[in-house]
Amino acid sequence: MMQMNKLYGAIVVIMGSQPAWAAESVQQVGTLSPIVITASLSAQKASDAPASMTVVTAADIQNSTATSLAEMLGKTVGVQNYNGGGRDKLVIRGVRESYGVYTLILVNGKRVSSTGALWRDSDFDISSIPLESIERVEVIRGPMSSLYGSDAIGGVINIITKKPTSDWHGSASATYSMVDRGYGKDQYRIGASATGALTDTLGLSIAAEQYDRDPWFSQGRAVTPAYYWEGKKTQNLRSTLSWDLAANQSIDLDLGYNKDERPYGMDTYAYYPAYNFTSIAFSSQEIERHTVGITHHGDWDWGKTTVLANQENSEIHDYDSEFDAPQNRLLKEKNTNIKAYTNVELGLNAIVLGAEYNNQEVEDQVTYENSGKGEVTTTSLFFQDDFQILDPLTLTFGGRFDDHEVFGDHFSPKAYLVYKLTDDITVKGGFGKAFKAPSLAQLNRNYVIISCGGGQFGCDLRGNPDLKPETSTNYEASIAIDKPVWNASATVFRNEIKDMIGRETGNIGTVNSYAKWINFTNVKINGVELQGGLDINPELSLSANATYLDAKDQNDKRLEERPQTSGNFAINWQVIDMLALTAGADYVGKQVYGGKDLPDYTLVNLGATTQLDTALKLKFGVRNLTDVDLQEKSEKANVQFNTKELGRNYYVGLTYSF
Repeated sequence: MMQMNKLYGAIVVIMGSQPAWAAESVQQVGTLSPIVITASLSAQKASDAPASMTVVTAADIQNSTATSLAEMLGKTVGVQNYNGGGRDKLVIRGVRESYGVYTLILVNGKRVSSTGALWRDSDFDISSIPLESIERVEVIRGPMSSLYGSDAIGGVINIITKKPTSDWHGSASATYSMVDRGYGKDQYRIGASATGALTDTLGLSIAAEQYDRDPWFSQGRAVTPAYYWEGKKTQNLRSTLSWDLAANQSIDLDLGYNKDERPYGMDTYAYYPAYNFTSIAFSSQEIERHTVGITHHGDWDWGKTTVLANQENSEIHDYDSEFDAPQNRLLKEKNTNIKAYTNVELGLNAIVLGAEYNNQEVEDQVTYENSGKGEVTTTSLFFQDDFQILDPLTLTFGGRFDDHEVFGDHFSPKAYLVYKLTDDITVKGGFGKAFKAPSLAQLNRNYVIISCGGGQFGCDLRGNPDLKPETSTNYEASIAIDKPVWNASATVFRNEIKDMIGRETGNIGTVNSYAKWINFTNVKINGVELQGGLDINPELSLSANATYLDAKDQNDKRLEERPQTSGNFAINWQVIDMLALTAGADYVGKQVYGGKDLPDYTLVNLGATTQLDTALKLKFGVRNLTDVDLQEKSEKANVQFNTKELGRNYYVGLTYSF
């Protein structure tokens, strides 16, 4: 009842003010193509980039009904936010396995990866950036190993943070959300950011955020049910100090702090309505991460240079009551990344040439037998040339050579054509190869962890130094039309992946059970991506996207948990200057899990914002309006959804800008 009173009070305030509804879609109708840097390591229009790209802006994030960056990106074409009960995994074009990272996450071009110590992975990385610090997010759909190496086999997500400005600007925000059924409903997020000049040559950008989410227990299907959506507490801090050394040189110093707590593990936290929490068996995880990075930019007569260095130091506390002693384990991970490249224009050629060094060290006294730690180093060289064959036709070709100290050398080439048929019609297409190196845990023979469910008949899962890297060959072609009041695009693609890594198990439930990592299958993923937008008039706009996937393994069997069709639709109506309405729908089509067909479903969302004055903005809304319940769908169809969706939930938020 107290929760309902809080929400009712907030709505009374809202209804007494002049509202403005928030835009739900990330589609920008009738706007110039945004400037991006990820596809060529240099500034260019997204329409000219040699890749399939989506750009999500700070305004898109602020106005969306989504609760997180991962949920927001999951609304874009070709991207699925696979949520396993509160843990996000962003999947691009269906490229994923149960274990491993197939989408490379960057922050200002620097790798973010401090969960390699956990063999089951986590979503600690995508939730480590304060939302207030984000200027835009560039999403590349499709492999980009030709520039970025391993892990970019599915695509790349580059989070660009706000840069210092000459005048001081900033904002502070708070958002509260509540699910309207079940137990453990509350979540809130507070954040603040500021950017400005300290002196004529020094600038500062800083952002902080705290997020707290209760574990959610959907209404009782058992006496002591496990939670349906895990609890989460995060604290994030990020800052950039920029120093203009000269008219043509600058240095950026980046500092970051991230603490992420997951108090109780899946299927283990028991709940009683009288708030008497007990635990039959439970687990928890916590990561504390410190990041420091430095970047030098030079603009010379002959070209531009960029040199960057970044290091992440993380401590992870991993507790599981079903572990053999010690049940509480401390893991340490250090990731070091050094990268240098130059951009040079020679006649009709725009060339990038660079080198990169990556080192990962993990300390784990329990699971790394004998040594207590593992380490792996990769060194790389890469190049790319955007060659303007004709005024409207550009050929991009390049490649990257990686030297991995365990499995050796690998070369990832790329060739891509961009043809400007007219000023507003662009045709693209290309070919590229990519790879994903096995993780340190998968490769190191000294790495041993309990698997197969644990307990009396649990088995040891060991690293395998004989693993081969996963490789892919990708083909794509697209056409995009960008008119003043409407836009549309269509992309077809094919991705052939060889030697995907998974677990081989045997004799489960016996004393002879075993598990090991193997290269177990080849897959082929064919797909179509459609998106478009229309300004019906200056006040009313529509936007939509749809993705079709045909994902099968080498035996022509459908890959599990890849919706065959998915999409997003939004209507935005600017009623008056201060009032705009939106309605959005997210469709998830039929998919396979456990050998059974899962039914499709649609989530409907409504959102609102109101500009109380020039500095103060209020927003509110409802997500999952029709209260889609995947547990109920599972029971009716005698199937099991491994993904999770929150029940109908309401939110209210306030933002102050200066």
